[in-house]
Amino acid sequence: MITLYYSPNCSKCRLSKKILTCHNLEFIIRDYLKKPLNNDELLRLLDKLKRPETLIRSDVTEGRLLSNNNIAKLITEDPSLMQRPTLETESNAIIARPPFLIYNFLNI
Repeated sequence: MITLYYSPNCSKCRLSKKILTCHNLEFIIRDYLKKPLNNDELLRLLDKLKRPETLIRSDVTEGRLLSNNNIAKLITEDPSLMQRPTLETESNAIIARPPFLIYNFLNI
């Protein structure tokens, strides 16, 4: 199953949703601001990303390298720090910026 971590106010999130819908893919939308990820969920997601540091907005890190635990802690405290849109499958995850990265990620 595909999970799209989503904010309805984000144009890239809306485009990501449209791509998934147009390809008739089953997916779950999770508005991460209304239903924030807990620490364990964030650590699982970070482990699936090729570049875990991309899950947190770069203006927050200011070039500092943060551990997965530190990233999860910061996002748990303030979910708006999470980069969007983020797609997660059972084995991988991607920050879909730009949303067209979804095509290669899902081989569609």
